[in-house]
Amino acid sequence: MQKTFTLHIKQENKTKFVSRMDRPYFTHYPILGVPYLVAGSKDCSISVQEIGLQGNGLHLIETLVEKEVELEIDLLKPTIFFVMMIEGSYKQFKDEGKSLYAMGETFFMIYCPEKKISVHLSQGKHSAMLLSIEPELLYMMTSNRPHLIELAHCLLENKNEIVPLPMVQIDKSISHLMQSMRLSSFYPVTGKMEMGRLLTIFVENYGQRLIENNPTIKQLSLRMTKQIYKFVSQHLEEEIEPTAQQIADHVNLPESKIIEYSTLIFGKSLHKHLLTIRLLKAAELLKFTFEPITTIGQKTGFTNEFQFYRFFKDFYGMAPKSFRDHYFKLKKS
Repeated sequence: MQKTFTLHIKQENKTKFVSRMDRPYFTHYPILGVPYLVAGSKDCSISVQEIGLQGNGLHLIETLVEKEVELEIDLLKPTIFFVMMIEGSYKQFKDEGKSLYAMGETFFMIYCPEKKISVHLSQGKHSAMLLSIEPELLYMMTSNRPHLIELAHCLLENKNEIVPLPMVQIDKSISHLMQSMRLSSFYPVTGKMEMGRLLTIFVENYGQRLIENNPTIKQLSLRMTKQIYKFVSQHLEEEIEPTAQQIADHVNLPESKIIEYSTLIFGKSLHKHLLTIRLLKAAELLKFTFEPITTIGQKTGFTNEFQFYRFFKDFYGMAPKSFRDHYFKLKKS
């Protein structure tokens, strides 16, 4: 498969990826039978799976971020991507004062020129499926779909700017298609043909949703993004969980708008974002202290051991004790 991009953690000189077949603990959406390329730093763990699809490419990227990081993507050629944000979000700050978002449970298409792109990932888990699309396939699907024709022209004209199309919500039909695509690779002969067929359905579904003018998610101004993010971050540094009403009072907006904007900025509701921060703190205490698990649960705001166990296992895929044992086993090896 010809690569369309490489990525690394910007704070490091070079991010070294190691190939492995066993599933990393922080991943939840594997492509069956495909090796993992795994890299990590003290602030971020990354897993990438990728396969070729008759000239197109499928890339599944999952990250666990313990402290906000910036990923740098090096595009090797101008590319059109079909992006499905499964969970989490990313932000790209643009010069003209806007932020470009991709938030959880949405999908969209985007043209990216051949250059470096930096994206910001906040604390938490972020998972995305990217499909790089060859122009020939896109041209086949542009009939009566003006938005898709626009992307095809970007590639043809070799435009030097990012051109995103609107985000739309992932519905049950798209979730089912994503699941089918992740499972199809298990069959070496028929899998790629089936995945090519599913890719066509994805793009046609998206084009139709745009024609029908289905509700799309609007972008925020850079100023508002930074105001909300800074307010939340400062409170968390003081170990105070801000409420939506407190944020609303600070930025002079209705509480309902803060609830809506929080989903854009953090890729999840404010409540879920704060829960993620608490779970990341709990994992840190499990790794770097010998405090009893019950004490750690209490310190991170969980009312009882059962609640802590349930939320921790949902997030990390293993119980707190197993997580601690797994970490010390890796440390010894």
